[in-house]
Amino acid sequence: MRPAVLLGLLCLTLSFAAAPASAQSNMDKEKAKMAKLESSYKTTKAAFTKKPKDASLKKKYVSATVAFATGCMNTPLLPPKEKYKKSLLLYREALKVDPNNKEAKENSKMIEDIYRSMGRPIPK
Repeated sequence: MRPAVLLGLLCLTLSFAAAPASAQSNMDKEKAKMAKLESSYKTTKAAFTKKPKDASLKKKYVSATVAFATGCMNTPLLPPKEKYKKSLLLYREALKVDPNNKEAKENSKMIEDIYRSMGRPIPK
């Protein structure tokens, strides 16, 4: 075999060998990202629950809730049956506190529209 062909095969083999490690690294990063979003959500929810009249805590809580909902909606870690229901519930939670939150309104409507288009009941 020609050296160039051998080199090409070697590079191809190495790229396949490296792919699982890279994929695992991406999944580890995604898990860390989701853990951070969930932690922020739980922390801000607890703080807001203690002082519901604090405007600053309200803003942080809504922001963390929407960020966690969007993370859940987009993560490859959860299957679609779980991610969209969980995201919808979180968006609704944010909308109870801030009914005018644009991202929560748009994304919850999009998820509800998807359920309707599939002829499935919208989670309560």
